[in-house]
Amino acid sequence: MIPQGLGNNKSTKKVISLNKNTFEISEYPFSNIALNHMAVINKYVYAVNTMNGSSYIERYDKESHKNIIKEYKETYIYGIFPMSEKLLAFSITADKGLDSCTLRVMDKDLNIVKEISLTKFGRTTEMYCEDDSYMYFTMQISTDDKPISKILSIDKRNYDIKVIDIQAEQPSDIFKYEDKFLITNYNPVEVKGTKVSVVDEEGRLYKDIELNNELSLTQIYGKYLVVANLQKLSLYDINTFELKREVKLDIDSESYVSAIIIRGN
Repeated sequence: MIPQGLGNNKSTKKVISLNKNTFEISEYPFSNIALNHMAVINKYVYAVNTMNGSSYIERYDKESHKNIIKEYKETYIYGIFPMSEKLLAFSITADKGLDSCTLRVMDKDLNIVKEISLTKFGRTTEMYCEDDSYMYFTMQISTDDKPISKILSIDKRNYDIKVIDIQAEQPSDIFKYEDKFLITNYNPVEVKGTKVSVVDEEGRLYKDIELNNELSLTQIYGKYLVVANLQKLSLYDINTFELKREVKLDIDSESYVSAIIIRGN
């Protein structure tokens, strides 16, 4: 996780980890402030930030305690993700007034293995799931800021991509459950969305479920879908979407729920 610091300063230069058994916190130092995304591949911790129009991907070695850093000028890298010993970096670059979207596949030393243009498809969210063969990202905004509803599929073996059109309103969180996708319909900017779409692997809609519950944060926990927001924590049967348990959260107006961390099975 990234503790960004107080207010708008974002002055903290570190990534932290939380031991799920002991809840002990470990810290990993980085060079820059305003870290916005991170990933882990074995002994390496990666983080990215953007300052003065350039993005910096930095790798910290937990064993040697050494860092390496790569700069990408006039580029906004908004998400980095681990995939089969590789690092995926999604970016936006403004070129002559037009935005272009690029996926870079990097090795553990931050050398670029492959660059793929996603401009004609759109921009991915930071939400993904994976199985043994593929990683799947939701897409809800085109390059020219128009609403879209797609899944970007990335082959882990050769980095081939496939874009799947789906019927969902602003697809956000995505989960693979058996042979189907569970996709939340949620807009994090407007803080709106209470519906879950279940689609098959080809994007065909299986059913929509209206939960009447704000889907700020969601996770799968065994056979349950967990939903958390400012008001409550809810547990739904993932097959029937029947509400199994609900706990009200006493959160003051200056606080918010930032993450769901699953411990154990």
